[in-house]
Amino acid sequence: MNEFVTLEIIDMNESGQGVAKNNGTVYFVNKAVIGDIVEAEIVLSKKNYKVANTVKLVNVSQFRKPEFDDILDMPYGLSMQALQYKHQLEYKENKVYKTIEKIAKIDISKKNSIVGLSSETRYRNKGVFPIRDDNGKIKIGAFERASHNIVEVLDNIAMPQSYAFILEEIKFLAEKYKISAYNELRHKGALKFISIRSNNMDEHLIILHLNNDELSDSNKQAELTNELLARLNAKDIKVIGIVKAVNSKKTNFAGGGKLSTLYGKNYIFNNIEETKFKLGVNSFFQVSTEGVYKLYNEVARMAKLVEFNSLWDIYCGVGSIGIYLTKKLDMQNSTSNIRLKGLEYVEEAINFAKENAELNDIKNTHFKAGKAEDVLPLWQKKYSAPDLIIVDPPRKGVDKKALDAIIKTGVKNIIYVSCKVSTLARDLKILSDAGYKCLELTPVDIFPMSMHCELVCILERTK
Repeated sequence: MNEFVTLEIIDMNESGQGVAKNNGTVYFVNKAVIGDIVEAEIVLSKKNYKVANTVKLVNVSQFRKPEFDDILDMPYGLSMQALQYKHQLEYKENKVYKTIEKIAKIDISKKNSIVGLSSETRYRNKGVFPIRDDNGKIKIGAFERASHNIVEVLDNIAMPQSYAFILEEIKFLAEKYKISAYNELRHKGALKFISIRSNNMDEHLIILHLNNDELSDSNKQAELTNELLARLNAKDIKVIGIVKAVNSKKTNFAGGGKLSTLYGKNYIFNNIEETKFKLGVNSFFQVSTEGVYKLYNEVARMAKLVEFNSLWDIYCGVGSIGIYLTKKLDMQNSTSNIRLKGLEYVEEAINFAKENAELNDIKNTHFKAGKAEDVLPLWQKKYSAPDLIIVDPPRKGVDKKALDAIIKTGVKNIIYVSCKVSTLARDLKILSDAGYKCLELTPVDIFPMSMHCELVCILERTK
């Protein structure tokens, strides 16, 4: 468009773009952070806003890290990477409480300060890396913002460095054994994604996501697998399993498909304090190692504020919150005998939840597969109200029918774990209108350098 404008960045949005206003127009500016004054090129013009790319830093924000004073590129989706960590935390905390005040319009008795991590790098225990064909060459990295174009990045500073070594070796061997990379436009080629899971014992589970099975030849498959293991072993990288997942559907989701174990196990164990969890290839589990510890500790702290013997864990996944909380409280109180019910839509996750309960010697459990909006109304009619309900929904928040069923139980206390402040605020408004008061809220920064922030709050029925 060849139209340039000088802008002062006064805020940032959920996508990590800088926000500016000029002559009554709102601008969303890529590669800029709060406090910057930038020269930007307008790349998209709409009736109510414009999108621009930063081409020059005119005045550097006081909140930037010194090493980012002249660097515009913030890769891997880590849009707050250039900000000093204390300012990342301040920004997220302010954003949380302003959003809740704006949407929910409720009084929170105690607004806790945000909980940060000890390090803003190398905190993740899972990575998913798209792979594409680039004129006959293999390109591995991350998608550019709002596109399917790949920026080649092997060492993502949010991930363990071992991931970069694994990606390098897979790329080398894919080229050596002539395993083609996926071409999205033609829906051709094999290697589509690589997923890596790791744990606090430095073990790795590697998943090769294929569009078609170019590894169907058993000899070729065995040779590639053995060479990969040998090369990683030489770098002291411990691999406990390599899995092949073939899914020929046109999708940018690295999941599903037919699974085959090429080596070792198709699962991995991860620990949170004394609690051990078995995770499969497709299992959802918080991917921030220190972050999940701090998040669940905050849940446990709030749970101790109330007395309860019965607990419903809604959107329970592999049972992580309910099992962790039950075991932690059982260890602290030998007379504790919590009755735990867990509900999750994904049946595979429920199977893992049952295994994880046995693994941690948790008795008195019942796990059910089904949609919260379908099962909760039945539970509400069939069972007496629990003492405590914990919800940990996806970004869209708690389904309205499920929330209505929770309210109808008359449960005294609810702990809400949220990954999106706007949907939490919406649901807090509904719960407030139904007679629940938010006693405490704590933001937990489990993903430094990103715009993401988890939230934990406890509510009490007051009328």
